[in-house]
Amino acid sequence: MAKATKEKSAKPEKNIHEGHRERLFTHAYDVGLDNLQQVQALETILCFVFPRGDVNPLSHRLLDHFGSLSAVLEADVNDVARIKGMGELSAKKLHLLTQINLVYALDKMKLSPKFDNFTDIYDYVENLLRFKNVEELYFIAVGANKKCVNTKLFARGSINMVGISMSDLMMYLASTKAHALIVVHNHPNGNCKPSAQDEKAFQTLKSMTSMANCQLLDSLIVGTDGLYSMENKMVARVYLDEVKPLDNLIFADKTQWMAELKSEIAGLND
Repeated sequence: MAKATKEKSAKPEKNIHEGHRERLFTHAYDVGLDNLQQVQALETILCFVFPRGDVNPLSHRLLDHFGSLSAVLEADVNDVARIKGMGELSAKKLHLLTQINLVYALDKMKLSPKFDNFTDIYDYVENLLRFKNVEELYFIAVGANKKCVNTKLFARGSINMVGISMSDLMMYLASTKAHALIVVHNHPNGNCKPSAQDEKAFQTLKSMTSMANCQLLDSLIVGTDGLYSMENKMVARVYLDEVKPLDNLIFADKTQWMAELKSEIAGLND
């Protein structure tokens, strides 16, 4: 009887983590993910990777190892997988989550993807590749109405554009009914200047597209410093390291600033 009374009076141990995820998501929603501390933001993101469990210690381990939230999200999948508590599948899930914003932006652009001028093309390519930390090669098919009818990832990692076969190109152009083609790739850890291989590949692709009765509009290279146009043999867009203050642009004499910009562009094109 005494034993039964003791068992009846015993209270279940309270789980200190109960409701933590709900509070974390609510707080992130209310103030915005960008207004959280890095460890809280990463913890929120990791909750999508791990449906259950306390991911706060893992958030700290990842930040301690890589140094910042952006470094964690941009790190190689194999490096992330080696962190205690991650593993290969979880690292891949985390990597895929980082592509949500890109997919969203590209999908929005595809609702009315018309290239009326090269600025439209440069904007599209910049969204596609500027912040990628792995080399990627894309083919962009343009229809008769100047609309982007297809964007296809052709290669990732070690890219050899010279190795693109005529049959692969013909199959792609036929399946998309492309009237024109734009080829783009990036130099994630270097400048946008073309290599000897890039030059050779451009000439080869130009001949191949011509034989396929399709126009190669351009071959574009995205680097850390800007965007290079192989067709025009020049840096078409510069990514400035230093962001000029707004008052300099509005109230100050713009002559010096424009001279600096022109000098930088000229230096990149030399």
